Parts: sequence; C-alpha cells; structure tokens
Amino acid sequence: LSGGEDAFVTKISTLSKWLVYSTYIGGGNYEYGRSIKVDNCGNAYILGSTSSTNYDITPDAYQTTCQGYDAFITKLNPTATSIIYSTYIGGDNYENISNVALDNDNNVYIVGYTQSTNFDTTAGSYQTQFEGGLYDGFISKLNILSATLFSSQGTDNQSACVNSPITNITYKTEGVTNVTFNGLPNGVNGNFSNQTILISGVPTVVGTYNYTITITDGCNTKNITGTITIMPPISASLASAATDNQTICIYTSLTDIVYTTAGVNNVVFSGLPSGVYGVFNGDSIIISGIPNVSGPYNYSITLTGPCGTQTLTGVINVTPENQITLTSGAGSNNQTVCINTSISNIIYTISGASGVNVSGLPTGVSATFVSGVLIISGTPTEEGEFSYIVNLQGACGSTMGTITVNPNSTVTLNSAAGTDSQTVCINTPINNIIYTTSGATGATVSGLPAGVNATYVSGVILISGTPTESGTFEYTISLTGGCGNITQIGTIIVSTCNSINNPQTSINWQIYPNPNNGQFVIETVEPGEFELMDVTGKKWNTYKIESTRCEVIDNLPAGVYTIRNVESGMVKKMIIK
Repeated sequence: LSGGEDAFVTKISTLSKWLVYSTYIGGGNYEYGRSIKVDNCGNAYILGSTSSTNYDITPDAYQTTCQGYDAFITKLNPTATSIIYSTYIGGDNYENISNVALDNDNNVYIVGYTQSTNFDTTAGSYQTQFEGGLYDGFISKLNILSATLFSSQGTDNQSACVNSPITNITYKTEGVTNVTFNGLPNGVNGNFSNQTILISGVPTVVGTYNYTITITDGCNTKNITGTITIMPPISASLASAATDNQTICIYTSLTDIVYTTAGVNNVVFSGLPSGVYGVFNGDSIIISGIPNVSGPYNYSITLTGPCGTQTLTGVINVTPENQITLTSGAGSNNQTVCINTSISNIIYTISGASGVNVSGLPTGVSATFVSGVLIISGTPTEEGEFSYIVNLQGACGSTMGTITVNPNSTVTLNSAAGTDSQTVCINTPINNIIYTTSGATGATVSGLPAGVNATYVSGVILISGTPTESGTFEYTISLTGGCGNITQIGTIIVSTCNSINNPQTSINWQIYPNPNNGQFVIETVEPGEFELMDVTGKKWNTYKIESTRCEVIDNLPAGVYTIRNVESGMVKKMIIK
C-alpha cells in the first residue's frame, strides 16, 4: 500500500481456485480501479482514477504528470510482473473513467466524465470545448502499441551517398517490448532502447532499400516501413577510345568524344573550340561539332552530383587550312566542254600538302600533283555534270569545281518517213520536211532547189516551198552552236513532168521491186503506154503493155527515174541502184 487507498488487480484460476497473481496499483495518494479488459495475450488493461503525483507512469506515456484528480490507464503483462504501459489522462480538475474497450488492433477506447476545461481533444473531433455544467462526458482512443517518427520529416525516406553516414532515423514508441529490423543497407543498423528506435550507420552498397521495422508488445505486432536510397559516388569514364586528345582540320567534323557517367546531375563545359558543343544526357556526355576557329583548346568538364564532384580534361587541336590557289585563270575550275573534246587545264598551286586526292572527275580526265602543283587535264568521254573535290593529304584544306560535259548535237527526221527523199513536179509544193534537233542553237541548210527554203526555230528545222527548177537536189543540214560536226543529207527530185498538167489520181498500175538493180515489173490491169524518163525530163524508153510485163533495162545508170502512164498521166518514182 503506497498511500491512503490503492487499486489492485487479482487473477484467480477458475479450475484450481488458486490465486494466479495479485498486485497493488497505486501511488502516494488515492487510486480507484474502475474497469479492466484483457487482450488475447493475457495483458490486462486497468482503468481508474488517481490523485497521486507519483503513480507509476512509463517513459512513453501520453501524459506523464498528474494535473489534479486524473484518470489513468495501465497495461500489465500476463504475469503482472511488469507494467508495459501506463499514463495519466486528464486536465487540471477532475476526471473519472466509466468503461474501457479494445478493438482487433488492441487500440484502447475509454469513456468517462470530466470537470476540466483543458481536457485534451483532437482537432476536428465532434466537440473540442468544455460546454459547462458539472461534468462533460468524454471518449478517448489510445494507440498503446505504436511508433512515431521523431527525427526530421523525410528522414524515413532519404537518399545518402555510399560510404557516408546516413541521417539518423529515430522513432518514439509506446507499449513496445521488442523490435526487429529487416531490409536495411549493409553497414546500417537498428537499435531499440527506452521506447526509442534508432537507425544509423554508414552504408557500403549502392541500391534502394525498403526497410521494415516490426514492433511488438509480446503479443501484438505492427510494421513501420521506410526507404533508404544509397547513391553511388560520382564517376565518369571515356567511352570513345583515344578521342579526348585529337587533332583535326578547321571546318571538319570532330570525332565525337563520349563519356559515360554515374551519380551526375549537372555538367559545366569550358575551353571548347567555337562550333563545338557538349551535351549531357543524364548518364552520358557527348562533345561534337565542327570547329570554325583554329588553335589548341584544352577543355575541361566539371561534373557535380549529390555525392561529389569530378573534373575531366582533354585537348582538341584545330589546324588551319593550307593555301590552295587557282592559277589557271578565273573560272577555269568551272568549265563546260563537249564530249570527246579536251578540257582547258585546271591548275592549282598548293602549300604544305604531301599529296592530294581528287574525286568526282569524268572518265578521261585525270589529276597529277608534282612539287605543289596540281594539274587537272584530259578529254572527257562521258557526258554529264561532274562536281570534283580536291582534298589535301598531310594538310588541311579542300576546294571544288565543276566540269560540265555536253553531248554531241543530234538531228532527227520528224516528218513522215521518205519526206527527206521525195520527187515532185516542178512548180508543185513539196511535202514539208521537218527535223528536230538537240544541243544546237542553229542550223544551215544548203543544196535546196530554187523556191524551197529552210527555217530553224526552237530546235526545229522546217524545209518547205515550191521548186521552180528541175533536177536532183541533195541538200545538207549542218548544225551550229552545239557539240560535234553534225550533218544530215536528204534529196529532193524535181521532175519536169512533161505534158502532165492534170494527172489522174486513180491507181491501176504498179512497179516492183522498187528500188531495183535495173530489172523491174510494170503490172497494169488495163492496157496502156508507159514512158521512162530521168529527172531532167529525158525520155529513155516507151513501153506498150497489154498485160503484166517484165522489162529488163541494162543500159541505165543508177539514179532516180519516173514512169508515166500516158493515158492517165499518173507518174511514179523508181530508183535504180
């Protein structure tokens, strides 16, 4: 007995009728036990009222001091040999407890009445103020088995560098008798003492660790979880071998310099040549570009991250261009020639190069380089536009030009076949003779009979007119302004057509073969008389034919002749080879 009146708890076996345990509960003044509940593990929850300021209170108690005549709740272990949890509940006046209940998680629900105007209430509860009168009732819920983060907010979900101490993680507990830890990083440990959980240490392995803390009161358990992410130290390594110290020509693409990184969240580049840039992609760095200023460049890359800094260095030597001078005259590097015609020599003087590489020349054109002089010469044998490039060897620089090789001009008969070798009567219009051309800018036509003319418009030659003289006229077309010595020959035979004024158009006879070698057949369906004449109008023979007849002529020279049917006046041309 510790005071005027103590509460007590007694357990009696219903089988043996013996006392299992019995104990005082009290301080130096008055205690009154009001209610009791026992959980599934045999822990006893005793509720009552006390005026003792030295009532047994555990360090993790919700309220550790008596402010008047307060309620209390005390949790005994199954043998009543120790107090698991004990706390005052009350304000600065009078509190009394009427009953207690437990839920499946062993949260404690208590009901009672109070005269205290400062009795603790929770924000948002049904009634947060004492409303007057002699007493107000109250209901309170206590989580006797609990763990609350006591260290700074976020320490239970933190990132730390490998081989560096984590920020200590601290939990304050209530009603806990034992704690187990799972999932902590190597080098990090958990400790439990005096209702305090402490997680601390130096992690040694990179990774993400989802840890679990299991608390128990010897019967019930609860889990508290958190995450510790262990980050690697900052690191970077060259992934593109031997590219961090390179020499290149100005205006030439840099070979990409690539680094792989870890633990980096910011990168600063300095000392790169103009035209060259660095890019950070989270886990890699790429330096690329085309330098446009010559000189040596000692570059540096400063890496920063949550776990340190690192500096990378390298050298980019940008060599200026060597001098390439065209000495064969302005414009000679860009020329137009005809196919199978020699180009004008293209000559460059070059300083500082050990050799050259010339690409893109047409077939038949080649380059020679001797003692700093480059000569491009030859006769192109293929048509087209050829853009050539001169690249220096053992030095920096390049130049380019164009050789355009035009094809030979062409002339093609576009009017009906045979119009370029026709026979007409004098003072009768010829059938138009039309040619199309390519590659030429003009044409001359010679050998036409009087009265027949030629015109050239937009690549088309038109020969037309009415001949006023008889004879055989072999005309020649010569193209101008293009490539090649291109000519075309044709024949116009102008016959006098003696006594033929109104030839009939009915066809009732024929000659075959035509052309022939002097042996031919005149075939007629009606008897008739036929005259053989040359282009001058000279009559060579007259044939009177009753039916099909074969005439063999041995004394006629090769040439163009006409055969006229006397009765109809119809004239046909015949060629003897």
